[in-house]
Amino acid sequence: MNKFSKIFVVNCLLAVSILILTSCGGGGGGSDSPTKVVDNAMKVLLKGNYDAYIKHFDVGEATPAEVQFLVALIKGLNEEDPIVKYEIAEERIASSGETATVTMTVFHKSGKESTDNQKLVKTDKGWKMEVF
Repeated sequence: MNKFSKIFVVNCLLAVSILILTSCGGGGGGSDSPTKVVDNAMKVLLKGNYDAYIKHFDVGEATPAEVQFLVALIKGLNEEDPIVKYEIAEERIASSGETATVTMTVFHKSGKESTDNQKLVKTDKGWKMEVF
């Protein structure tokens, strides 16, 4: 995979991200704020806790093997050019109340920065980030 492809995949995972199984924040059921979900996800990502990061995503019918593949992919890409900081700029919740977008700037160790729009969906377990 060339460098552009890796950067694209990282941004997609972070923006649609990133970030899968059931909870927000580290262990319970959902959060009442899309911004809080993204903030909690990014905090654990910065600590290198990829299993906790992935739990902030709605993976639908993904198998455990598919989830572990995503964890490995995120880990590999983040370790290549680690995220060192992020700033959440805006939260927009759709009028339906069922989807949201959180806009953030992500700063990498290399000095690269990008603006990402993380999409979220409201589930029976609270807000979850969309994978794709």
